[in-house]
Amino acid sequence: MKKPVLPTIAAYFLLLTATSAFLTLYRMRVAGYAWTTPLIPHSSLSVKGQWLWVAAAAAANIGIAIALMRGWSWAKPLLFASLAVNEGVGLFASEINVLSILLGLAFSAAPVIMVALSRPEAPSPGTARIGRRAAARRAIGLGLYWAAAFVLFVVLTTLFGGNTPLRATGSEAGAGLFVVAALAIMLAGGAVIGTFTVAAREAALVLISLPSYLIVYCIWTYLSLKLVYPKNPWHFQWDATGMWLAMLGMGGFGLMAVAEWRETT
Repeated sequence: MKKPVLPTIAAYFLLLTATSAFLTLYRMRVAGYAWTTPLIPHSSLSVKGQWLWVAAAAAANIGIAIALMRGWSWAKPLLFASLAVNEGVGLFASEINVLSILLGLAFSAAPVIMVALSRPEAPSPGTARIGRRAAARRAIGLGLYWAAAFVLFVVLTTLFGGNTPLRATGSEAGAGLFVVAALAIMLAGGAVIGTFTVAAREAALVLISLPSYLIVYCIWTYLSLKLVYPKNPWHFQWDATGMWLAMLGMGGFGLMAVAEWRETT
């Protein structure tokens, strides 16, 4: 069955949010700050409680994302409940101002709004059932797509934060090497899937979801840091990051158009 667009993009939002959380935990652990450094500014939770809460919320996001992709009926109520619980804990266990709370709510509400606005899609002719071999190929191909999305996420968020090592990616052109490598991984994933329309549509969903998420992520990061630490001279590479996001997004919409055209011909 053809995946509905909005719930799938919402699922990718949740997966990328979880990726961001787990990357933060991993990097702080490698730096020697595990269980000793607060993760949530001005939170009344203990440091250990903050680490456990962030890890549990990220794991819940992964579970809800999988449920959304599978089309399980309980995924939507669980997503709404997750938003309510997260914002409730943030409201009662934080001493930050109202603007910061509203900003966090706007970020968390994005996938909820997409799911709420979505409509069920009828299955395409001939795609309601697939064999085990095709299902296995699709699973492997999607795994490669997600690996590519992870590479793109790490490279572009690092580029945006101005923390890209000069000798690792060098510049916007250097970061492009990693982008090209990620796209090559996606191409391999498409070859594994085998069916052009399926491969193109799945790739399009990834390439639409990732830039959409990163636009929200970059704006949220900038505003959050400005609100919490207004005196710190933050440096962000808006132009370089925006260029890559625009190109990836246009590629995603182009692939989606081609996939839809091939399905109707």
